[in-house]
Amino acid sequence: MNKNTILLVFLIGSIFQYLYVPAQNTQIDVNLDINHVVGGISEFDRSKFITVHAVMTGNDWNGEDAHLKYLFEDLDVHMGRDNGAMPWQYNQANEDPSRPGYVDPEWMASQGQYYRETVYGQQHASRHQYEGNQELVIGGQNIPFWPGSTTNPCCGKTGWDIAGSEATGDFMGRFVNEFFRDEGQLSTKGPKRPKYLEIINEPLWHFVDQGSNDPIDVFNYHNTVADGIRVHNQEIKIGGYTAAFPIFEENNFKRWEERMKLFMDHSGDKMDFFSLHFYDFDQQWISGWDGPVHYKGGRLEATFDMIEQYSHMKRGSVKPMYISEYGGRDLELESDPWTPYRDWVTLKAMNSLMMQFMERPDVLIKTIPFIVTKAEWGRDQETGVPYGPRLLRQNFENPGDTGDHWVFTNLVQLYEFWQGVNGTRVDTYSTNPNIMVDAYVKGNTAYIVLNNLGFQAETVDLNLLGDNGNTITAIETRHLHLTGNESVIDIDRPQKLPDNMEIGAEASVMIKCTFTQEVQIDETSNEEKYYADTYYQPIAAGTPANFNFNNLNLAAHGEAVLRIGVGRDHGKSLRPVVKVNGTTVPIPAEYRGDDQNKRPRFFGMLEVPLSYDLLQSDNTVSVEFGDSGGHISSVVLQTFGFTREVARSEPEVPVAGVKPNLNAQVEVFPNPTEGQIKLVLPAGLGSGRVQLKTLGGKILISREIKPKETSIDLGALSSGIYVLTGKTEQGIFTKKINIL
Repeated sequence: MNKNTILLVFLIGSIFQYLYVPAQNTQIDVNLDINHVVGGISEFDRSKFITVHAVMTGNDWNGEDAHLKYLFEDLDVHMGRDNGAMPWQYNQANEDPSRPGYVDPEWMASQGQYYRETVYGQQHASRHQYEGNQELVIGGQNIPFWPGSTTNPCCGKTGWDIAGSEATGDFMGRFVNEFFRDEGQLSTKGPKRPKYLEIINEPLWHFVDQGSNDPIDVFNYHNTVADGIRVHNQEIKIGGYTAAFPIFEENNFKRWEERMKLFMDHSGDKMDFFSLHFYDFDQQWISGWDGPVHYKGGRLEATFDMIEQYSHMKRGSVKPMYISEYGGRDLELESDPWTPYRDWVTLKAMNSLMMQFMERPDVLIKTIPFIVTKAEWGRDQETGVPYGPRLLRQNFENPGDTGDHWVFTNLVQLYEFWQGVNGTRVDTYSTNPNIMVDAYVKGNTAYIVLNNLGFQAETVDLNLLGDNGNTITAIETRHLHLTGNESVIDIDRPQKLPDNMEIGAEASVMIKCTFTQEVQIDETSNEEKYYADTYYQPIAAGTPANFNFNNLNLAAHGEAVLRIGVGRDHGKSLRPVVKVNGTTVPIPAEYRGDDQNKRPRFFGMLEVPLSYDLLQSDNTVSVEFGDSGGHISSVVLQTFGFTREVARSEPEVPVAGVKPNLNAQVEVFPNPTEGQIKLVLPAGLGSGRVQLKTLGGKILISREIKPKETSIDLGALSSGIYVLTGKTEQGIFTKKINIL
């Protein structure tokens, strides 16, 4: 056989919160022989995605050598963020006697040497072996970094007033130089110098939403601090404004105009990257926010595209982004003691967001889930309730268990689910926007990951293609889902590919396939994004908004997706008339994620598949709605250039303008076959045409069919798997044919 086909039957219904769709099988194609390259990147970078919000030098790891060993050696997790060390040292620092309000340079030099050579070089010597798993972004906190602050030292020392943002920039630049070793020095001389620095953590939340400052005050602060850092260090990459929960569509996009856009305009030239935080909130969290906020799905895509497109329009390229926190929260639970269900709220958001981040390996520097270690600093002093998203908890926190020793919380399942995943990204395709798929190949092993964005389950057919006759010898499946009130990873090692597998709502499945021989990847899919010459257009009924895409680099074979970001009040249409070079294209009936019906308005992404033949070097796209209100936030053209033709499974999700899928009504037998098949087309479906193709898309047979039994002779073909596609007056169908 030339292919192994896995049938995954996900048995719980497929009714989404926002749209009723009759139960259908989502088709998933994985082409093992096609390298999927995004912006020149095709290798899975665990240091970018498999990360924890912690540092090796944290006191929370004292006495936890076994946990560190498991995390680093068994799970290959990477540490990524430290925004505690720099504020601590600022608070302890001595004031410069000759320049009031500034740090004493002599204190910085001596304390930095002590930290490098004694604290890190000697006290943490046992952890140096894991240094390869740590590349940090460091950052400041609101205290003592914001102007007007006074240092707050421990141990009876007296604080001093910080002179202002120039003084803070001076301190940060000296800190970067003095507290980290120079390139090429041994670890006994200190920790590696970080490559990235965030100026301050979530400043608009602290100083605008909860304070009396204007955003421009914060952005001026960024500029001055950045200048101060670069007096001492030109190498470190500086970023901001570390935006907490960017909700661009608020107040008819005033939040975009007055925050992110203003920052990009005012401080973009000073920043090397933009820093953002994303959280899914399952419950309303403060007065004035109506209902939950779910970034996973279309909201995240629309948010990223709006930043990327404006960045490209303003500077000719997309400035990279650093996601230094992300996760999921339910604030109604956070004041209560730890429960495994609270960990599930975090896990389900993290896996979904991570897979969307992985679609942008060329734009995102690093992504860090907000999972901290023990976080005793966050324990409520009145109730004793510990902090929320912790990697370690005390054993007695689980009802029925005893002992105050530290054990992993269920959040470790994020890393256990992704354990071992590595290699080259290969081509994947899903007919359902709410079933995400990604796949990687390393040697003779393939890792296929599925994630369900929907709030109810799906039925999926997963077609594993392009193995060129390679035989699967071992299988492992991991199923991360909710059972009762606790997340679990069910692991199975079947002797053969399973006929069916269950997955719950918002769950994930990993399928690890080991082959006899190394999987050959000898074809390429090159993904590129083209940004329109305009963005952020108000929607006026019956008035087309036009967007131009010029100088496209088109391959001989390819696919394309038009990405339309939309922010509108509920009840407004999400089904525009879209024309590409004058040709009207069909609009999918579904979009990624939920309909946000508990939010004041919808902000999401319409992903419109295009016929590659419609595209040319220069292109015009028009988007026209039938009603007024809201904005088109961005329009981006995503292309995939292939080195060979690729046959895709037909979508079974209804698409406007496309006839429904008839798979359940059309019968093909025998299958497998030794050379001849019979195709039975029920009366009433009309006449049509059927084509038999190779997995690479080459058409071998093309003939008309009638509403009756039709015989097709396949005896001249080699054994293997082929794709039979048909179209009649009433619909379309796709069948996989196995010739023995």
